[in-house]
Amino acid sequence: GGTQEQAVTALRDARRAAAGAGSFVQVFMGPEAAADKNTAIKALAQEFGTSFHAPNPYMRPAFDAQANATIKRVADYAWIEVLDAVARRAKKG
Repeated sequence: GGTQEQAVTALRDARRAAAGAGSFVQVFMGPEAAADKNTAIKALAQEFGTSFHAPNPYMRPAFDAQANATIKRVADYAWIEVLDAVARRAKKG
């Protein structure tokens, strides 16, 4: 591991290095994949609503109920990715 301060510093340095180069991190939250296109459309319509019905969200409440644990898992994963990137960079010299 490492400390949270080290992770914040690494991310800040990466952002500065990537300034003007566009986004360097992309995060997707939600189901891995729908069974088919119709299922995906129905899920989005339920979560966000349509012009015909109000939203009936399920993903956001589920995230909110587990927000701290989810953020910790994401942070742990991000830290692993940072360490892997540092190791790859060190190999390059």
